[in-house]
Amino acid sequence: MPLNVISERVILGNSNIIFDPQLLDKPFIELFSAEFLHHQKLSSAIACGRGEVVFFNFQGQEWVLRHYRRGGLMARFSSDRFIGLKAETSRSWKEWQLLLYMNKLGLPVPRPVAAHTMVKLYTYTADLITVRIPGSSPLAAILQIRQIEKELWFAIGVCLRQFHDCGVFHSDLNAKNILIDQNNKVYLIDFDRCSMKKSAWWKKYNLARLKRSLDKFLAGSAQFNFHSTDWDALCEGYDQP
Repeated sequence: MPLNVISERVILGNSNIIFDPQLLDKPFIELFSAEFLHHQKLSSAIACGRGEVVFFNFQGQEWVLRHYRRGGLMARFSSDRFIGLKAETSRSWKEWQLLLYMNKLGLPVPRPVAAHTMVKLYTYTADLITVRIPGSSPLAAILQIRQIEKELWFAIGVCLRQFHDCGVFHSDLNAKNILIDQNNKVYLIDFDRCSMKKSAWWKKYNLARLKRSLDKFLAGSAQFNFHSTDWDALCEGYDQP
């Protein structure tokens, strides 16, 4: 169901914050600090991935904070600073806008709470807070423990087709960025550097990326529950008219 997500903006020194006033009354810079959340005993867990991810509770709400970090060779020069002068062109700002758009379309993605960009000289650091999807686990983690039924693989395919039909290109579609909740509802997360596309040629390559991710997990673990028939069920769901 589409959400009526709105946004407001506040500038605090070198920091630009765009936020949803329905979820957050008064944003403040410390809210984007993992150290602050830890010292205030608000954080419950920390996970590693493309960026540092902190799960925390704020005013009775379960949220997720992600600090954007560099990868590859550029990380040797700076772990978390990116080239840019404007908050509007930062990675957190772009992901916020995409999440905002997808929520309004009713796509199963996290609701954005706030995006933070701190500009200094010609570089910036970035953070994003989203609503935590309750009772959810990454597909990769579930498959390390157990098999999932054909109906759920089918539902994953249906979900991916929803995004593709809306022109949403997930640049890092892998088994970690697909979440399954306790009701077997499927979500996609982590839309850093993702975009909207009008063409259709990329869609089969996007699915192939997910297949490579699943195959990589399978090759790296004897306990990973993924079989060719599972992929067939996913594709069957994706191909549904």
